[in-house]
Amino acid sequence: MSNQSNTDFMTTIRQRQLRPAARIILIALTGSLLLAPSCKSKKNISKKTATTTQVTGARSTGSSAGTATGRQTPSASETTATAKDAAVRQQAPAGSIAACALQTGADIKGVNVSKMSATVHVGGRQVTTSMSLKLAANERLMVSVQPMLGIEMFRLEADRTQIVVIDKLGSRYCAMTYSELQQRTGIPMSFDDLQNLICARLFAVGKPDYFNQKKTAWKESGQKDGSTISFTVNGVAHEFTLDKSCRVTSCALQKSKKVDVRAKYADYTTTADAAYPQQVSLEGVLGSLSLQCEIDVKRVSFGAQAISAYDLKKLKRVEINQLLNR
Repeated sequence: MSNQSNTDFMTTIRQRQLRPAARIILIALTGSLLLAPSCKSKKNISKKTATTTQVTGARSTGSSAGTATGRQTPSASETTATAKDAAVRQQAPAGSIAACALQTGADIKGVNVSKMSATVHVGGRQVTTSMSLKLAANERLMVSVQPMLGIEMFRLEADRTQIVVIDKLGSRYCAMTYSELQQRTGIPMSFDDLQNLICARLFAVGKPDYFNQKKTAWKESGQKDGSTISFTVNGVAHEFTLDKSCRVTSCALQKSKKVDVRAKYADYTTTADAAYPQQVSLEGVLGSLSLQCEIDVKRVSFGAQAISAYDLKKLKRVEINQLLNR
């Protein structure tokens, strides 16, 4: 057998071995995107993005960045809206539990989780994989999945315009705007909300200035070992628990019995830059799909991050169902 034939044979074997695990990982990455039967065409997404008020503009790294990578280039009005949204700093009434909680991680410019592992449970099956995560505050998020030998096979990217799931193994990707996500879930999720969920912060979905009002807008209850903050906004019931240091230990977001997202944060470690949880558990009920993910953070640093968008020109854009059919 020639060297080329041997290489092709081994590649085929690896792909067959990875297919079950790949599907589980892709289900976890797409998350609530699975509620949508398909991704819209580029033409429809661009048209809807220009008219919706739910999507703020993505920050561009250059005048031709949107075209070069197959992504949308924000208009001047969208960019202005983004700057205003990113500048929102909530200030709850002095002395309130919320005011204390809002100070946690408020000034973080970026996060680099260079080493972590995740165990994903979907439909009675599970897979454990190595991952890394980068966050440029208020701009871009990137999650890299390396299920074998440290080689990136899947990636999730999110900016202020859309979420993109990339299957490098199959040379494919799928994308969805936040407004499309809201149409399917009923939750007005934005990049800011996604960022806050990852950073274990106190927040209100779809309302970045929610805590800039009287304390009576939400309920606070102090307990011996911590406290609880609960409220309902945009039809989504929120409940946060905090420890004695006002660090978020759990977050529950429920739109209905069919749309329920929960996160738990534990084993906080404090550095000169920030306090972060080393153990994170994510659970989601999204329509008929139920998934769970336990994350073990092993190495993390804080500071400004430069994250480049993946070049999508060589990849095929597909619907979500096609992405999962390996």
